[in-house]
Amino acid sequence: MTAQKTFAPFKALIVANNTIESEDLAEFLELHRFGPVAQVLGADEAAVMIRNAAHAPSVVVFALSMHRSGSSDLLDLVLALRAPLICIDMEPGRDIAEGVVAVRRPYSDIDLQKAIAALSL
Repeated sequence: MTAQKTFAPFKALIVANNTIESEDLAEFLELHRFGPVAQVLGADEAAVMIRNAAHAPSVVVFALSMHRSGSSDLLDLVLALRAPLICIDMEPGRDIAEGVVAVRRPYSDIDLQKAIAALSL
């Protein structure tokens, strides 16, 4: 039998390149009632968390470079689940699906609030 990694329940998931940005995003989401917030730096770990979660996240914030391993597969997974998605600095030319909002750096809390409103969250 293989041991499966367990994760604490989460309502929002942040996948980011940078721990400082991730902490700022988590603080914002918690203030807007999206806690508990899970934070990961890698696409593969995020995919495992999503697959092992009891429910799809209420929102996923994707602030990870598309050049990192597993990023594209993670994006496809989130889109397949139809989980609301906020993409930070989405690669130009990539199609934005329904339930996806793109936010460009540098961004503010106002930009994030607009993204949440656009997703009807």
